[in-house]
Amino acid sequence: MEETTPSPEYIKGFNEGYVLARELPDIADKLSAIKSDSDRTKGFQDGQKVYVLEKAKEQRPSWLKERQIEKSNKPKDLDMDIEP
Repeated sequence: MEETTPSPEYIKGFNEGYVLARELPDIADKLSAIKSDSDRTKGFQDGQKVYVLEKAKEQRPSWLKERQIEKSNKPKDLDMDIEP
């Protein structure tokens, strides 16, 4: 699998989208609706999406976060707590 480095324009757009979504979410929503194939626009849209996803994860209740961590650390073959 070949790894590609994003263009400087994509990175600039990503950073702008992330920061604008954090500071002015209404404007970020309107700007992300722009239809364009440029790297900067794609980066902006992706940056805004990443911020929205991070914000949603942040707002989960603590009991749900703890359960997610426990589940991910648990080996798959130890699904039951039954002793022989």
